[in-house]
Amino acid sequence: VAPKDVQELWPRIPTWSWPICGAVEALGPVLFALTPYKKLGFFLSYGYMGGVLSCICIIQNHDGHTIISGKSPLGKMGFMPLLFATLTTYAITTLDDDITTTSSMFKPIVYGLLGSAYAIICANYEGKEKKK
Repeated sequence: VAPKDVQELWPRIPTWSWPICGAVEALGPVLFALTPYKKLGFFLSYGYMGGVLSCICIIQNHDGHTIISGKSPLGKMGFMPLLFATLTTYAITTLDDDITTTSSMFKPIVYGLLGSAYAIICANYEGKEKKK
């Protein structure tokens, strides 16, 4: 999928944040593949996936619809990005050696919430910019 096509799905995400997200998306897996930087790589990956999940479920387009609402440009197939994002997040957790107990699942949730907060702040920032 071309980056411009993805940007059109979330018009409220500011253009300056897309390169940051792309760098985090690419850097996370590279870092957790390199042993000394594993923790940073997982932090970036969980944060990125939290942002993706919030974009799919919470952030509305200019018509007031979310991706999973069935009223986005993806139509009834809007659940597919949620499915892929959930499976990707699960795959990342299976690679994380630090997740061995139920209480250690707290880490990806907290990091994911940070990524989600970043996405929501960016969307609200862009909304305020367009109103001026």
